[in-house]
Amino acid sequence: MYLEREKGIREMELKEIAENIEYNTGLDVKPSHIKTSENWVFLYRKDLFDSYGDKEVECFLAPMGPPDRSPYEAYASLPYDQSPFSPDKEVRSKSIEKINQEYVSYLKSNGELDEIEKFLTGKRPFGHGLLAVSGDCGGGMSKEHDLIVLNGDNFDAVEDYLRHELEWSFLLTQNQTKADWEKQAKFYQKKSNQKIRERMATLNIFKHKYHFRTTWELVSLTDNKPNRDCGFDLTIIKQEQGKFEN
Repeated sequence: MYLEREKGIREMELKEIAENIEYNTGLDVKPSHIKTSENWVFLYRKDLFDSYGDKEVECFLAPMGPPDRSPYEAYASLPYDQSPFSPDKEVRSKSIEKINQEYVSYLKSNGELDEIEKFLTGKRPFGHGLLAVSGDCGGGMSKEHDLIVLNGDNFDAVEDYLRHELEWSFLLTQNQTKADWEKQAKFYQKKSNQKIRERMATLNIFKHKYHFRTTWELVSLTDNKPNRDCGFDLTIIKQEQGKFEN
């Protein structure tokens, strides 16, 4: 019963895709002309042949149509016998693997790193990072500035740390008397503030002690680069890569 229901849903999806392509391209498209995978819609057109007269299949990125979706325009063509229409299971699998690899290579050559992540994972990148603007990793030890590309995991730790650093910067403006220094020391030694700093290390957001001797700014990113030109030479660090080392 379940398989029959699944088959019925599948046929409805193929019918809708066929109707959408037919409406938007003017082609005569039937559900039997369509095959799908996670990222692709494959269309067999009886009128499509390569220069040698062999049958071809058109490949469309899925999902198709607006908003924020691929246009009704084929990305590439495959030989029919090397496509998901092949009766050979291994050939079908390899054809999808091949076009996935080709598309990722195409995006990489254009520097479209956000699109690669969206294609491979089905979701857009977090789109924010920590930019070292001064201190050890912000031009202090070399001409390069670290940029930690955040993935959204444990972002509450980042929020707490940036609030902590902002409060600390306010305290540093009061640096004239013994009372000022005692207030600074009390703030720095406060257990809850120590825990905030420790979390950045234990969660591997910061990678070494020099990151604690750096001033950070939260910035929005596109393709792992700040949306505004900061004028820095950058060292790109992924949040999920590497562990904290003293």
